[in-house]
This record gives sequence, structure tokens and C-alpha cells, in this order.
Amino acid sequence: ESKLFIGRNREISLVVVTACLVMPLSVLHCLNHLRNFWGVPGRARTVIQTALLRKFLDYSEDVRVRVHHGDIILATTVDSFELVNKGLMKTLVFVKQSGVVFMLLLFQVVAPVLFDRPFRLWLLGFMCMVPATLALLAHLRFNTTWRYLREQYDASAKLASMVHETAVCYPLIADFNQRLAFVERFEKLIAANNKACTNVALLLNNNSFAAMWITTLAVAAFTFAGGMLVIHGT
Repeated sequence: ESKLFIGRNREISLVVVTACLVMPLSVLHCLNHLRNFWGVPGRARTVIQTALLRKFLDYSEDVRVRVHHGDIILATTVDSFELVNKGLMKTLVFVKQSGVVFMLLLFQVVAPVLFDRPFRLWLLGFMCMVPATLALLAHLRFNTTWRYLREQYDASAKLASMVHETAVCYPLIADFNQRLAFVERFEKLIAANNKACTNVALLLNNNSFAAMWITTLAVAAFTFAGGMLVIHGT
């Protein structure tokens, strides 16, 4: 019992260790619950949605008639949520992952001093290559990703405009017996939208797996190189 780091007996040490296992999850749960009341996403969406509507109302009449209703509907109800949830809020995730990478690099610098090991510059350079390669991959794939996302947005906007046009112009559609024509046109827009969504899903899937492939291959190469050093005693 004299070797215990926590408490004066084994029971107290066991209770403290158990509490240390439970407390982090409890704190994380409380923080995730409280962040729903901080209102950061809601306020950001409010600013964006209000600004979009004000901008639309301030347009001149000749400009307003050229704006598709589907664009306004998607921008205020869908794009504003995507921009905040997958844009603004993801910056926190980016900062977190950047901190993890920084700590890993810092460990490679500090570990030789703490554990009296030789400093290996090649190891530090190897670790820097992984985020650099991922950044290069993101840069190379940016234009293609943007084009596919734009095609998906255009297809969704046309679909929303078609629904709005059908609802507004229904008396004319009924009077001229154009129900079948509108249904066929709507089916074509649905097919185009589904194709655009499939292309985006395939693209994003390949992008995510490309990052995982780079990480996996880097770990495999490091394991092989380090294993050869251990085998040869160097």
C-alpha cells in the first residue's frame, strides 16, 4: 500500500481510478448538452437567413423576376444550415485535428530529450509528409469537388423551382390539361437530381477513402521501416 499513488488504501485508490474513468464522459456529456443552449449555430443561421431575405426584398423588380424561386428556397432553408453546420462548426473540428497533429509533432521533438533517445530527423519529416500530402490532395481535388457539388445544387434548385411553379400555376395547368406534361418534366428533373446526388456521394466517398489510404500506407511504411531498423539493430 505504500506504493499507491492515490489514497491511503487499495479501496480508496480503486474508487478514485473508477471515478477517473467515469468523469471524462460525464463532463463531455454535460458540455455537449450545454452547447445546445449557447445558440452559436442558431444565431449564425438567423443572420444568414435574415440577410438573404432582406437582400431579396431590396432587389429591383427587373432583377427579382430573374431570380429562381428554388434558389431562394434552398438558400434560406437548406444552404444556410449546410453553411453553418458543415462550414462554421467544422472549423472547431479542424482546430481540434490540427492540435492533435501539432502534439504528435511536438512529441517527436520532446520524446528524445525525455527518454534519452537519439533525435531522428527523418522520423519528424516523415510525420510532416502525411498532413502535407493530405493538403495537396485536397487542393488537387478542390475544383472537381466544387463542380460536382455545383451540379447537385443546380439540380436541386431546378427541382424546387418546378414544385413551386406547379403549385402556383396549377389553375393554368388544369385549364390547359398539362398535368401529364408537368409530371413527365418533374420525373426528368428527379432523375437528374438523383444522378447528381449519386455523383457527389461517389466523389466524397473516394475523397474520404483517399485520405484513409494515405494514412494507412504511411503507417504501413513506417512500421516496415521501423521494423527493419529493429531487426538489424540500428
